[in-house]
Amino acid sequence: LSEYYISAPSLRDDLIMFAVNLVAFTAVYAVIAVVNNEFGSAFAVSSQYFLALVVLVLHFVMFNFAMTVSRKNRQIEENLHELEESRRELLRAYDKLEEATVLEERNRIAKEIHDTAGHSLTTVIMQTEAARLALGKDVAEAERCITAANIQAKNCLDQLRLSVHLLS
Repeated sequence: LSEYYISAPSLRDDLIMFAVNLVAFTAVYAVIAVVNNEFGSAFAVSSQYFLALVVLVLHFVMFNFAMTVSRKNRQIEENLHELEESRRELLRAYDKLEEATVLEERNRIAKEIHDTAGHSLTTVIMQTEAARLALGKDVAEAERCITAANIQAKNCLDQLRLSVHLLS
């Protein structure tokens, strides 16, 4: 009976087995009382039957309580295992997201550096070309273009330093 209580998948199955055993126990006890002609001492028979019945009920209650606790404990352990696995999966996803965010920000800053440097260098080239063309005709205009190119180059260098600082 104990093995059945342990292996039964649910309390309903245990209750059915208990009811079957209770009926079988009562029938066997009545047959033994008839065969042994022990009906003369009805009090002794009923007290022995009641004691055996109490033992049977206690056996059922204790085993099913223990099995219910064991099943719930196993279910809690399984849920904890699943929760821990989900937590690990979430941490891996968070790490990947963090890595992707850093990479995306670096790419954005790199594009900004490229755009800033490209625009500034184009402006410097145009200023120096204008200065070269004006050098023979208008020296003041050539000096102005060289000064503008110098200022643009310094601004570009400052912006590049700031962007590189952001990258680190």
